[in-house]
Amino acid sequence: MKHTTSAQPELLELVDFKWLMAAEGRHVDLARLQHDAHYADDCFDCALHSECEPLRRCARHLHDQLTFA
Repeated sequence: MKHTTSAQPELLELVDFKWLMAAEGRHVDLARLQHDAHYADDCFDCALHSECEPLRRCARHLHDQLTFA
């Protein structure tokens, strides 16, 4: 799948998401997150079900920026 986006997420946003997910016990492969729609959906689904508001907010923001063709 080809990755397309109108606004590329900033590296800091991706790293924030990775570390917030790590605090939940989940490893995130950032390269795969940006290029694999199914993997990204799984990560965002996990994040959106977290009790951590900063993680949910970060996931929503990244989800809005990443689109897959």
